[in-house]
Parts: sequence; structure tokens; C-alpha cells
Amino acid sequence: QFEMLLLQQQQQQQQQLQQLQLQQQLQSLTAAASPEIQSELQLQQLQTLTTATTTTTEGTTVTPELQKAMQIMQDCAATGRIPQDSEIDWLVGIREKLRQARDFATADEIRNALRNNLGVELYEKEKRWATADGRQGFIPLWRDISSP
Repeated sequence: QFEMLLLQQQQQQQQQLQQLQLQQQLQSLTAAASPEIQSELQLQQLQTLTTATTTTTEGTTVTPELQKAMQIMQDCAATGRIPQDSEIDWLVGIREKLRQARDFATADEIRNALRNNLGVELYEKEKRWATADGRQGFIPLWRDISSP
């Protein structure tokens, strides 16, 4: 068991190093780019973090996607930054993947963080989300997303 824990810790460290390298590359690329290009590059970075590498802790599968989702929500809450529609769509998509995988506890945590930290309310029956400032989007259907 100790060897498994050590292996998991090494995998987490490798993931963190990869994320740090990606962030450094993104910062150097976006330094001279326009705000629109910066937003697109950030979204692409989020999407590239989708990998098959996972870590399991207390029954919850922690993917790099989930780690990045929580990081985005914490960053927005701490700095007061308003999330872009593309970020909200991505976060809602991550939540739907978790629901599809029947990880309802983690999906509920994301829903609560979206509501409490970002002011994003999810309307499941209407399959849409809305922000306090009036922006709206759609919650993806399960058939339109790939499972985690």
C-alpha cells in the first residue's frame, strides 16, 4: 500500500509539473497577444489538460480536468475575476461528465462552487445556466459529451 501511495504522489507531482510548464508556455505566448487571443489560448490550455491520468482519493476520481476546474473557480472567487462564457461552458461540461460517471457528490460540489463562487445558477430541467449579470448558456446533453 505504501508503494501505491508513493506512486500516486509521484504521478501527482508529474501532473503538477506538466501543468506548471503549460502555464509558463501560455504566459509567454499571451504576453504580446490581444485579449481575444489570450482568452482562446486559455480555453485551449484547459482543454489540453484532459488526460487519462487520474488519482483516486476517498472514492472520488480526481482528474487533471477536475483539478483545473476547482482551480479556476477558486481563482475567480479569490480575485473577483468574472469568468468568461467559454470557461463556464467548460466547467458545466466537467460537471456533466461527473454526473454521467455517477460521481454525484463531486458534481454537487462543482454546482455549489459555481453558485457560491461564480454566481452561476444551473437550471437542470431547462438544461441551461445563467449568471447574475444576465449571461446564459446551455448545459450539454450526455449524448453530446464524452465520459471522463
